[in-house]
Amino acid sequence: MSLLKKNYYLISILILTLFVSAAFSETEIETSLEQGIAFFEKEDYYPAKDIFEKLVTFEPENSNFHHWLGKCYGRIAETASWLNAISMAKKTRNAFEKAVELDEQNINALEDLMQYYQEAPGFLGGSKKKANEIKKQLNRIENNI
Repeated sequence: MSLLKKNYYLISILILTLFVSAAFSETEIETSLEQGIAFFEKEDYYPAKDIFEKLVTFEPENSNFHHWLGKCYGRIAETASWLNAISMAKKTRNAFEKAVELDEQNINALEDLMQYYQEAPGFLGGSKKKANEIKKQLNRIENNI
């Protein structure tokens, strides 16, 4: 087989593999999302967290994945030791902020971020001022719908 034919052959296999992989990944994403939500609803937050971390890695621009990941971190923080709770609280805030950054109309993420700002101490990023800003943003969204 000539070098040119080998290259075409390899390129064809690569393209076919990418198409099959992309199609499988969409199905895998949907299944993983459902599994992550199911774990979360069963209050099994660590496996849910692992799933949402993978989903965020695979689709870093997906606001909902960041929001779910933040919810998992928050639930884990509630029962963690003091040092781990601090780490998880920061991750919670970062995930919620990223979710809102990616989609300023994500009402669920906005509500959870507002609640975080209201309840967290200042050294963990809590802020009544930020909470009030989000409340205003939510009111604007509700009035425009």
